[in-house]
Amino acid sequence: MTSYHVVALALIGGGAGGVWCLQKILDLGEGAAKIFIELAFIVCVALVVGDTMPQKSGKPPFQQWSEGVRPSRETARRGLDRLGVDPEGALASRIVGLFPKR
Repeated sequence: MTSYHVVALALIGGGAGGVWCLQKILDLGEGAAKIFIELAFIVCVALVVGDTMPQKSGKPPFQQWSEGVRPSRETARRGLDRLGVDPEGALASRIVGLFPKR
């Protein structure tokens, strides 16, 4: 699966370049079209990552969610800590609060 993820990253990079080019083309157009293109790109990236990136269990997030496995507040805290974000900070605590206590 390593080569698949390299290709996926290349597609994401190419998509970002494509969105940049489209935005340059749409500079004369409406602001709503730009926002739609950006949101569509973000949704596509989230879908690719959610469907392909394996977790510790070896399963992608969408498959785990369909099986009923959901992250808890503790796993959210660990994830934020691994990213170098203080899980007890103002914004991080709000994000952690979105997850169930379990």
